[in-house]
Amino acid sequence: MQGSSRVASAEQQRVIVDEFWSLFPGTVEATGTDPSHFVYAGGAIYTAERIAERGLDYRSCSNDVDGTSLYMLSALVRDTSQRNSKDEYQQKVQGMRDLWESQGHEVLSVGPVSAGAEIKFVTDAGTEVRYSAGEHAEIIQVQTACVLSK
Repeated sequence: MQGSSRVASAEQQRVIVDEFWSLFPGTVEATGTDPSHFVYAGGAIYTAERIAERGLDYRSCSNDVDGTSLYMLSALVRDTSQRNSKDEYQQKVQGMRDLWESQGHEVLSVGPVSAGAEIKFVTDAGTEVRYSAGEHAEIIQVQTACVLSK
């Protein structure tokens, strides 16, 4: 479904949205880092309340073949309060990889990033989950496919 230019059915959208709201907080919790250390790109602090309220806006990403606007859900949070050695951040990435693989996901290495490492997986519904850890940060990004309507 990723890369599609058609809006998903109402049932598919429900599955995609529910998946997003499960994967995003699940990945934050799986880091073992205090969730309040994670900050959104705009500066807001990650909170359980915001997750419970599903408090993120849909982002416009494309148009359907008939001109209907398409949207996606996307979240990026980072904890920049960390100071990790290479061994420490590699352990964090390996721990996340092990967890995702135990859940049946095909985990791909995105490659080394500036003083760190990044991995990802993509669900059957097209939601991409990325995790990176490095000397100075942990970063989580979760993004649905561009197939949602409002």
